[in-house]
Amino acid sequence: MAKFNKSKEWLIEEYIIKDRPRAEVAAECGLTVAGLKSLLIKLDIKKEKLIIKKDILESLIEQGKHVDEIASELNCSETSIYRYLKKYNLKIIADPRLVSQYDNTNDSEIIRLYLEEKMSTTKIGEIFGMTHTSVKNHLVHCGVAIRSYCEAQFAYNKKEYPKEFYDKDFIYDLYINQRKSKKDIGDMFNCSPDVIDRILKNFNIPIRGTGEAHIGLMIGDKHPNWKGGVTSLYRRLREFFKVQQVTKVLARDHYCCQYDGCGNKKDL
Repeated sequence: MAKFNKSKEWLIEEYIIKDRPRAEVAAECGLTVAGLKSLLIKLDIKKEKLIIKKDILESLIEQGKHVDEIASELNCSETSIYRYLKKYNLKIIADPRLVSQYDNTNDSEIIRLYLEEKMSTTKIGEIFGMTHTSVKNHLVHCGVAIRSYCEAQFAYNKKEYPKEFYDKDFIYDLYINQRKSKKDIGDMFNCSPDVIDRILKNFNIPIRGTGEAHIGLMIGDKHPNWKGGVTSLYRRLREFFKVQQVTKVLARDHYCCQYDGCGNKKDL
C-alpha cells in the first residue's frame, strides 16, 4: 500500500501555493490520486474555488485574446476557460494560429453521420481516426449544436428525443405535483431513470431523497412480501400486539417480572 512520504507543509507549498496538478503531486509523495484526495480531506487542505465573472471574460474576449492567453492572464487552466465559456454561452474567435491546421475534408460526412445516422462522436472518431473531442470541434466549427447527454442516449438507441423534455413546467408537474418517481416518468418515455435525473437537475427541480422517494411505494400489493391480503385478522392482531404493546410494557416494568414481587429478569 502506498505511504505518504512528505509533510503537510510540503503539500500546502506544492499543491496550494505552486498550484501543481493533483496527479503530479500524488506521484511525488508516494500516493495514488485517490489516496492524495483522501489525505487532503483529512488534513483539511483545499484550493479556493475558481470563479470567473462573466463581465471579466467578456472583456478579455472583446480584446481579441485567445483561450491560452485568457488562461494565462487569469492564472487558470484552459479547461476552466472553456467551462466558463460554455456556462455563460460565450463564443471566442478562432485562434488564427490553428486555422492552418484545420482540415474540412470530412466535415459534410461527419455532419451527416451525426445528424442523420444519429451516430455518437466516439463512433465517428473511430471511422475517421480522430478523438471524439476532435469530432465535436468539427461539428462546432460547422455550427452544429452538440447533443446533451440525455439527447445522446436517445440518439444511441435510434429514438426521437421527446419534445416534452424541453418543457420544465411539464416535468415539474409530473415529478412534484403528481409525485411520479423517476422510474415512472422514465417508463412513460421508454428511457432510464438516470436520464430523468439529469433532466430534473438541468431544470433545477429539487430531487427527493431516497427515504421520501419510497413513501407510499412499499405498501399493499407494491411490497415484495405481499401475498394477496390472505393474512388472517387474528394473526395480524397478534403481530400488532407483539410489536406495539409488548415492548412498551417491558420497558414500563424495567424488564422485571411483576407477579407477586418476583422481580426476575429471565423467562418473562
